[in-house]
Amino acid sequence: MEILRGGKSLDATARRSFIGYVSPDLTLYRELTGAENLRFFSELQGRELRKSELAELLNEVGLKGRGRDLVGSYSSGMRQRLKYAFALLNAPPILLLDEPTANLDVSGREMVERILARQREHPEGGVTLIATNEPRELDWGDILVRLERAE
Repeated sequence: MEILRGGKSLDATARRSFIGYVSPDLTLYRELTGAENLRFFSELQGRELRKSELAELLNEVGLKGRGRDLVGSYSSGMRQRLKYAFALLNAPPILLLDEPTANLDVSGREMVERILARQREHPEGGVTLIATNEPRELDWGDILVRLERAE
């Protein structure tokens, strides 16, 4: 995949900060707290996550006050919310969402809708690619590509 910024191709390391990813297959460390997971993944991306950023991220995804809890004690919906916090670490212009509302309740789906609305207003021209089987999520896209098996 090639991503251009200012007409120049970004290398693999630079691309990481331009893409946020949420998927049921994304693994979190259950023996770490939510905050420790976010700090760890942030450090892997070469940046330090400030306390204020951490608190803002957790609040944004509906996990305010739960950052000190072990991820192993989180419900599946809470883990999905933490994956969104991870995806938003760098306010990326590109979001890749696989089954974006998996394990989320009504307030979690509303959170996803807020994130998508904000992504459309991203200063660098936000793009979101959604892979879904949920009919209600099809309305979130501006362009729909339907993949079907040929028989």
